[in-house]
Amino acid sequence: EENPYVLLQLKGFGFKTVDALARKFLKEDSPLRIQEWVRYYLTEETRRGHLFVEFPELEEKAKKFFGKEVKLVFPEGVETDGERVFLTRSYQAEAEIFHFFTENEGEEELERSKKSSFLTEEQELAVETALKNKTCIICGYAGTGKTTTVKEIVEELRSKGLEVLLLAPTGKAVKRLEEVVGIPASTIHRAIIHNELLFADAVILDEASM
Repeated sequence: EENPYVLLQLKGFGFKTVDALARKFLKEDSPLRIQEWVRYYLTEETRRGHLFVEFPELEEKAKKFFGKEVKLVFPEGVETDGERVFLTRSYQAEAEIFHFFTENEGEEELERSKKSSFLTEEQELAVETALKNKTCIICGYAGTGKTTTVKEIVEELRSKGLEVLLLAPTGKAVKRLEEVVGIPASTIHRAIIHNELLFADAVILDEASM
């Protein structure tokens, strides 16, 4: 009765079910109820792909849920910087990813061997960007030459003695990538299962938006 939300730790008990039970023992605007709703709402937003929620948005959603303005209460595992509210684990994951991509900034850049006669200026820029940076995202509509650009990047990397791992989300995408680039590719799942990522100097992920 003091904390019905402990039931959330049991399999088969979701927030809505437990919250309906909790309302029999707690006030509508109980701090305990508010903090558990905050945790629930942030978890749902995380499942939708959001790492944080703007503070005003959370206040508005709380007002709608509780039927009136309430003072937000943050449980353990939830943090705020005054403007945004996020699950601690989401913030830590984002921080670790940021650190991974920036920790080796300033390392030696790879130089372009020679410009290709069949690439556009944008494609050439993409190749140079990929060679000079630890990470690079190439985007564009279908038929704009993304895979052709990737082929050129692969040739440049391999000419410098680097081991390149080509990845794609599906078997069909893998086959298409192999046809264009001319070297073996793998699905993400297979690469993880077989620890292929451990032996690559460079990893290229095609169809990342999938």
